[in-house]
Amino acid sequence: MAPRNPSSIVKGTGDFDIELALGRLITNDRAPLISIGQFGHNAAVGTTLGAIWSPSVDVTWLEAPEFMRIRAGGDVADDITGAGARQVIITGIGEDFKIQKEILTTAGIAASATTTKKFWRIWQITVLEVGVYGGTNADIITLESVDTTVDMGEVESGQCVSRMGIFSTPDDHTGILRQLLISAEGNKLVDFSMHRRLNFPNVSSPLSPFNIIRQLDGEEGINIITFHSDPVLPPLTDFFMGGMVSAGTAKVSVLMDFTLVPIR
Repeated sequence: MAPRNPSSIVKGTGDFDIELALGRLITNDRAPLISIGQFGHNAAVGTTLGAIWSPSVDVTWLEAPEFMRIRAGGDVADDITGAGARQVIITGIGEDFKIQKEILTTAGIAASATTTKKFWRIWQITVLEVGVYGGTNADIITLESVDTTVDMGEVESGQCVSRMGIFSTPDDHTGILRQLLISAEGNKLVDFSMHRRLNFPNVSSPLSPFNIIRQLDGEEGINIITFHSDPVLPPLTDFFMGGMVSAGTAKVSVLMDFTLVPIR
């Protein structure tokens, strides 16, 4: 089968970024471009490479799609009748390799019911409903895969949204990283890196590796980088931002602005 290519873009009459954010940019096939702002945080990047996401464990990239659930633990207030988080919405790549969302109802300290659909990847978890005005999630909400029971992401206490510097593209869009903001605490010098793996559903040898596609060494404070033609993430590509320091630990954050272009 011949490779599919990104569709041509029909630009609106206004500012490109505003038109994109409002969903007014379309292709010749009338399919909209999608703007995704993905941000990650790691409170203690160390002297070995670590993904910039909030869980204290390494990222696990599933080798097959699985059902998801909220892990048992947490707080009784994060319950369908509680003052804390009552529902969360998870976003990622479904079994059919398309962008997929599903809502899960919290169950206090018990595990939630499982999703009705399987996911290959998760890249965002957001609290959808709380029990009181101005409320937040009372404790960490951890999403886990049902079969392998690995951490797929978390919402830290009081944050209401996950902070995961990872992303994966569906099979019907090409991803373009248009802008990157990196932040390191105080006077710590941090080495940031971008990692990309093509064709993530292929789990039989020969396999695609995670290639470093950008290296930003000795970064301090805040830096904003705008890209004009690359990095490009073809369909079914995994991506993560990594960081490390020469000594001790450092608190780091990233903000990634992706544009997803439909392919034909």
